[in-house]
Amino acid sequence: MDCDTNLVKIDTKTKGMLDKYLSDNQLSTASRIEIAGPMSDEDVVLLGKYIRSHSNITSIDLKSVTNLTSVDHNAFEKCKALEQVILPLSIKRIGDHAFDQCTNIKALELPDTVEIVGDRSFSGCENLESINIPHNVSYIGIGAFYGCYKLTDVKVAPANNRYENRGGVLFDNVDKTLVRYIQTKQLEKVFTTPEGVVHIGNYAFDGCKGLVSVIVSEGCTDLGERSFTKCNELIKISLPASINNLDYNAFDDCDALEEIIVDHQNETYQSMRGVLYSKDMRTLKICPKSKKSPFFFPETIEVVDEGAFSGCKNIKSVVLPNNTKDIKAKAFYNCERLESINIPTSLESIGDFGFANCHNLKKIMVYSSNPPKCGVSPFAGVDQKNCLIIVPIDAEIEFRKDYGWDSFENIEESINLTIGSNFTFTRRVGLKLKRFILTHFNK
Repeated sequence: MDCDTNLVKIDTKTKGMLDKYLSDNQLSTASRIEIAGPMSDEDVVLLGKYIRSHSNITSIDLKSVTNLTSVDHNAFEKCKALEQVILPLSIKRIGDHAFDQCTNIKALELPDTVEIVGDRSFSGCENLESINIPHNVSYIGIGAFYGCYKLTDVKVAPANNRYENRGGVLFDNVDKTLVRYIQTKQLEKVFTTPEGVVHIGNYAFDGCKGLVSVIVSEGCTDLGERSFTKCNELIKISLPASINNLDYNAFDDCDALEEIIVDHQNETYQSMRGVLYSKDMRTLKICPKSKKSPFFFPETIEVVDEGAFSGCKNIKSVVLPNNTKDIKAKAFYNCERLESINIPTSLESIGDFGFANCHNLKKIMVYSSNPPKCGVSPFAGVDQKNCLIIVPIDAEIEFRKDYGWDSFENIEESINLTIGSNFTFTRRVGLKLKRFILTHFNK
C-alpha cells in the first residue's frame, strides 16, 4: 500500500490472484485504487465487487495493467460512488452492462484498442457528459447510452469506418442507424433527422429534454424499442411515407405527446386527429399519451393493438366500436384514470395484461353472453372486489367460471344489455329468484 492513506497501490505478479493483494481492511479508508501488472476477467469482476461494497472508493487507475483485453459483463455495474476510471491500453471489449448505473462518472476515455462496446454498457450513467468512440470500434450495442441524459459530447475518431457524429447524432454508417441523439447544451425544440437514416435505434432519443417536435426524414423505415421514451416535452412527431414499422412502446412516457402525423402517401399507416392507425383503419396502433376523454373510435376498428393506449393517463372511459374483435396485450396498460369500459358483442379476446394497472376501473359493461377469452392477468391491479361487471341475462354463470372474469366478485346481469329479448312478468320473477340464489351461494 502506498504511503498516501487515500490510495491503495498494487503491483500484481500473477493474474487471477487479486484477492491475495486486496482486502476489506485496506479499502476501508481508501478513495483511490491503482493496479499494475497482469489481471484476468475474474479479477476485474472481483474489483467491481470490492468497489460496490466500499462507497468511499471513487477512482480506479488500471492504465498499467497488462494482458487484460476486456471489461467483463456487469463488472462495475452499480458502482455508484465511482467517479473516475482509467482503462488499460490492452482493452478490446467493454462488456454488456459493464458500467451500468455508474451514476457519478462524468467523463470516460476509451483506449484506441477498444473494438466492441456492449449492450447497455453505459446505461444509467445519468451524469456522463462526454465519451470518445475510438477508430477501432466496430460495434456499439443496443442501449449502450440508455439513460445517459447529460451526454452532450461524443467524439468519434475520424478514422472510424463505421460510426460518425452526423448532424448531432451518433450514426452507424453500416446499418444506417441513428444510434443516439446527442443532446446539445443549447436545447433544441425542433429536430429533423439527417438524411440517410434508415433505422432509429432502440432508446435513440430517450430522455431528451427540450424537444417539442421531431421530423423523421424520408427514407427511414422504422422506430426502435423505446426510441423516444421519456421525451417529456415532445408534442408532435412527423413520420415519412417510408415508415413501415414502429415498436409499440416507441413513445413510452411521452406524456405531452399530442400528435403522430404520417405522410399521406404512407402505405402502412395513416393518422387521424393525431392518432396512429393502420392504413386500412382496422387497427388502432398508437394513441398519443396526452389524449383525453371522450375518445372516439372510428367504427372500422377491429383491433386495438399491443400497448396502443398504454400510459394514457387522461382517458376515463372507453366505448369500443361494434366491430372490435381483439384487444392486444397491454393495450390499456397503466391507464390510471380509466373508470369504465363498454365491450361490444363482437369482442373475442383480451390479451395479456390488457387492462392491467387500471387502478380506478369501476365498471365494465359486456354486451356479449360469451365471455371474451383472456390472456395472462388481463385485469391485474384492478380492484376486483369493487369493480362491477355488467353482463346480459343468463350470462353471469359463464362469466363467473371463465378465466380472467372469475376473479371479479361483483357480476350482475342486466336486461339493458340483452339484445332482442322479450321478458314476461314470470321471467322477471325468475330472474330475481336466480339473483337471490346466486348471491346466497356466493356468500
